[in-house]
Amino acid sequence: MKKIYGASIKVLNVFMAMLILASCDKFEGDQEVPAYIQIDSIGCVTEYDVEGTASHKIVDAWVWVDDQLIGTFELPAIVPVLMQGAHEVVVRAGIKNNGISNTRVPYPFYSSIVRENFILTPDSISLLNASVGYFDNTVFAWMEDFESPLISIEETTKSDTAIKKTTQAGEVFEGTYSGIIELNNEKNFYEGSMKNEIEIPAGQTPVYLELNYKTTNTFTTGLFSILFSEIIQEPILNITPTEEWNKIYVNFTPIVQRNSEALSFKVFLGSVLQTNLSEGTIIIDNLKLLYRKDTKNE
Repeated sequence: MKKIYGASIKVLNVFMAMLILASCDKFEGDQEVPAYIQIDSIGCVTEYDVEGTASHKIVDAWVWVDDQLIGTFELPAIVPVLMQGAHEVVVRAGIKNNGISNTRVPYPFYSSIVRENFILTPDSISLLNASVGYFDNTVFAWMEDFESPLISIEETTKSDTAIKKTTQAGEVFEGTYSGIIELNNEKNFYEGSMKNEIEIPAGQTPVYLELNYKTTNTFTTGLFSILFSEIIQEPILNITPTEEWNKIYVNFTPIVQRNSEALSFKVFLGSVLQTNLSEGTIIIDNLKLLYRKDTKNE
């Protein structure tokens, strides 16, 4: 069984769904038996020195055929299409915006998978598996993988504990180090931010923070917007505990747009020990702050 946004669909029922779509004039012609595109997974490739980790959490395929949006399909997926012969198929990698299941979007930094002459055959399945990379106009404004001698995160004056490196088994996502924040009853508050401010162009450019994490204690991420006469601190997302490593894409675009007159920005992380815990551990890795330039002509 496959899922499209949580709704279970058997392949045998796809034909009826496509008849409904056809009745809405989404496709032209009188083809009644669909062709199928099978997409098992979408990978990611990067140039590590420039783009950082290739870890991802791609969960959906957004599929277009000849510039017509067929739909959004949870992976692995079998996509029914009422077309046949050679067509252009475009697939975008979909993510959970801010880690929320009902706010799925094509990730604006992953390039499209394009097959210009993809053969569709009625009542047959054609396999389409591929990997994406980052768009060429992606700007990696800040990255922290904890592999350099110094950590590019510093504590604020309010913090009573610090982030440090860990090499312990089970605490390293990849490479040699990850970052760890330890909370207890004596040191129960952490707040830290990027050491260096970064500039982000005003306008409609998407701005996201990527990170890998596992944590026993909820923590928060957001932005310091540094204006001429004040600094505005805005949290954007509370990240909840998970025993396994997870990947999240945090959308900072609304904050940047609201503070378009800001001179610069700094990502911050913060956490207070939960009242039901005597200690908490937050482990993070592969932080990336991204934006894109020159997107208006796409």
